[in-house]
Amino acid sequence: MAAEYSRSSLFKRSNGVYAILYYHHGHRHWRSTDVSTKPEGLEALTHFKDLLTGDRPSLLLTEVIARFLSYTETAYAPATQDLYRRTFSRLQAITGRSACGAA
Repeated sequence: MAAEYSRSSLFKRSNGVYAILYYHHGHRHWRSTDVSTKPEGLEALTHFKDLLTGDRPSLLLTEVIARFLSYTETAYAPATQDLYRRTFSRLQAITGRSACGAA
């Protein structure tokens, strides 16, 4: 596996979360560390192969929507929140309770 992944580095994204930039078969990729302090980011960098192979939790679409709508209450105007609610309602009518993310 070491030969497949090379030139990894740590950088801080504009949202304050550290990410690992790495190359896989000559292509550049990045993976979030889900941490916002440099010491934690450096720790994640030392174990970044675990991040690459680790499973991310699968969420139901309803859970993702609920989290996002909760966020919109603090970030968007009421009219925008309503637009998101109506859009997600239509999406759920089409998709049902689908899983999002890694399965």
